Amino acid sequence: MSRYVVSINGHEYCISLEEDQVLIDGQPVDVELLQLNDSGLYSLSRDQETFELHLHNQDPETLEVLAGGRRFVARVETPQRRMRKRQGADETGLVTAPMPGLVVDVLVEPGDVVEAGQSVLVIESMKMQMQIRTPIAGRVAEVGAKFGEQVDKGTVLVRIEELE
Repeated sequence: MSRYVVSINGHEYCISLEEDQVLIDGQPVDVELLQLNDSGLYSLSRDQETFELHLHNQDPETLEVLAGGRRFVARVETPQRRMRKRQGADETGLVTAPMPGLVVDVLVEPGDVVEAGQSVLVIESMKMQMQIRTPIAGRVAEVGAKFGEQVDKGTVLVRIEELE
C-alpha cells in the first residue's frame, strides 16, 4: 500500500493506494485510471463518467494535472518528504519555472509578504497561462524574472525568505 498527502488549492487530501482500492481521506472511491500512452495521457473513470487527464511530473514531489481545460498543481508528500519535515528540514524558498514560457504577469515585488500557495507570477506556455505559486510563506527577497521575459524550465523566478 502507498500513502500520499496531496495538497490541491490549499486543501490537503490523504490518499491511500491499494492493489484494488483507492481511499481519499479514509473513504473508498470507485475509480479506474487507465494509462493511454507514455506521455502522461490517462483516462479516469468514476461514476460512469470518463475524463481525460494529462499528468506531468514537474519534479518528484510536484504533479501538474490538466483536466477539462483546467490546470491543477498537486504537491505529493512522499514518506521521505514527511520524514524530512519531522527532522526539521524546511522547504526551499526558491520559486522556479516548471516549464519554458513567457512571463505575462509579475504579481509581487521585493519586500512583499506572501502566504504559502500564493500566486507570485503568471507564465504562458503553448497559449495556456499558469499561475506560479510560492511553496512557503515569507518575504519576497528577489524577483528574478521580468514581464515579457522568456524563461527556461528551472529558472529561479522569485526567492522567498522566511519571516523571523
